[in-house]
Amino acid sequence: MEGAKVETRKREFSGKDAGSVRKQIADAHTQEMVHRSKPCAGKVGIVQALCGTGVFLGLWFVPAMMGYNLIDQPVETLRICFALSFPVLLISYSTLRLQPEICPMWWAAFRGLLSLPVGIVAASFVGTVFGAPISYESAVKTFHWAALISALTVVPVAVVVGGSWSTWHRLFARTEPDGPLELALCLSAHCAAIGSWVGAWPMPLDWERRWQEWPVCCTYGTVGGYLLSVIFSIAWYSANRGASSEGEKKKVN
Repeated sequence: MEGAKVETRKREFSGKDAGSVRKQIADAHTQEMVHRSKPCAGKVGIVQALCGTGVFLGLWFVPAMMGYNLIDQPVETLRICFALSFPVLLISYSTLRLQPEICPMWWAAFRGLLSLPVGIVAASFVGTVFGAPISYESAVKTFHWAALISALTVVPVAVVVGGSWSTWHRLFARTEPDGPLELALCLSAHCAAIGSWVGAWPMPLDWERRWQEWPVCCTYGTVGGYLLSVIFSIAWYSANRGASSEGEKKKVN
């Protein structure tokens, strides 16, 4: 009897060990697939430059050609900026999605579309809590500003990584990006949010300038922070291109 019990326990332990080994192998295989699907720094830099150009043209160049500017017509200018930059961001980052062999481009773009209203609600709430005026006219401005900052911060991450809570937590709670792509996502989102916060500082001052009105200075801060992150990312990729290539070769080998 005792011998039979011992044999049964051995089988149970061996089964658990085999299961844990299989799980470790599967996790390692998944991590390897994710690592191999990560784009190179050069491709990330091209996408960053393309998106930054779209945002710059959408906020300054195209509205100026149509007779608009952010100070005098904030809603119309923000609408033009969003209409031009959002498709560029959505399509460009869809080409950088992780595990493209199991995640088609249309699904990555669809994830970005789903994340947009969530980001708008969150940004509108934060803006209102931190002092955005509460009226119908101001609410329209808040909505358009929230749509733009959501497109710059939330949508790219949703397109690339989807709903992986661990990745979102690692990028935004612990600020631990892994590789050029995650660095670009983390840096652009943080810089846009910080830029918006810094841009809000002049609003309560009694300078009586029109650019102090909501959401003009916040928008300048948001876009300025985002463009600075793009410039910094591209400069960092260029400076560390050789070291990154050697590191990638070592990981593959």
